[in-house]
Amino acid sequence: MCIRDRYQRRVREYRTVGMSQGEWEETSPLKPDKDPDQHEDLDVASAHTGAQPTTCARLITLLRKPRNTASLMVVSALIIIGIASAIAYIQRSQDPQTARFVVVSDWGTGNSVQASVATALTRTVDSTKSRFALSLGNNFYQAGVTSTTDELWRSQWYDMYYEDSTTYPMQVPWYAVVGDVDYKGNVSCQLEYTSPQTNHQDMWNMPAMNYVMKLQVQDADSLYILMLDTTPLAHPNGANTVSQNQEQQLQHLDGVETIEWVRSMLAEYQGQNVIVAGHHPVC
Repeated sequence: MCIRDRYQRRVREYRTVGMSQGEWEETSPLKPDKDPDQHEDLDVASAHTGAQPTTCARLITLLRKPRNTASLMVVSALIIIGIASAIAYIQRSQDPQTARFVVVSDWGTGNSVQASVATALTRTVDSTKSRFALSLGNNFYQAGVTSTTDELWRSQWYDMYYEDSTTYPMQVPWYAVVGDVDYKGNVSCQLEYTSPQTNHQDMWNMPAMNYVMKLQVQDADSLYILMLDTTPLAHPNGANTVSQNQEQQLQHLDGVETIEWVRSMLAEYQGQNVIVAGHHPVC
């Protein structure tokens, strides 16, 4: 390539930076340009010494031109918008009004497996900024709890997730329903434990066997979570139970009340964001 061709190629590169499509067409290779040594956008000293201007240097040279002030303002505005958007996204992802929560069930074994899962769960709550935990039944193995002062409340729940989890201690409340294993004990105790008189730092929440949670969600409609006791649906009137406690507590429950409650809630919140949660699958 001859020297003149090299200069013309460099001139075209200078002229295309920051220009409109119409200006690029005017300096396309199909149309001759004026002598490179007389071109106003060419850094003559750098060209004759063989130095290659960097892309940043070229942009700075061009943006210093009065006619390119508007381009500089546009670029600056885009940078500011990008930074502001990134900050807004980070703030939103950590906002307490996001619909983030964790779900767990069949957890209360008291062994090393539960401890490992508890560590992972509390770490997830911390990293995702979850608002709460849903506990979907079979909360205490092997046979539920017998009272609000049962030792299992501390050894299989509170110590596991709040007190002994020193690396990522859980800082969010639990909202619970029961499963069939819990009916081997006294399920009413899990309702009563919601009372501030017995509840460790008000972290356990189970106000009724079936209840609804309403979440205010940032920049979105509210989210409703229907918390169900599905055990009467799986074992109507105590059918196919394996313990006397289960049979006694379920003998007058056929699941009809639960179904009617769910239907009424779905009708009330029709068109809204609704999640149905329980221990057993519900068709």
